[in-house]
Amino acid sequence: ALISYATEAAAIVGRAREAERNALAGFSNDLGLAYQIADDLLDATGHEDNVGKPLRTDEAAGKANFVTILGIDGARQRVHILAAQAKEHLAIFREKAHILLQSVDFVLDRTH
Repeated sequence: ALISYATEAAAIVGRAREAERNALAGFSNDLGLAYQIADDLLDATGHEDNVGKPLRTDEAAGKANFVTILGIDGARQRVHILAAQAKEHLAIFREKAHILLQSVDFVLDRTH
């Protein structure tokens, strides 16, 4: 949600058109959810030495997360779907969205 508010504020300050604001809102929602699912995947499948924090904390606490609901393969698929959608939202900006596109790749590739 914080990403959505920050993106909306930046769009307003930058005087983005409504279509651009909508694109940024869709991008931030999809990227934020993809990041959360990727974080749940790291918690379930990562190695503490690489991630740099205790893992399997949701499992130990009996908390549901995207991996417990979707399974590992389902969560991975959902991350890729959300990442593709996030990138598609940015098509309206063409080459101006280069850094934002890189942020999507960061979410897909993160190991810590």
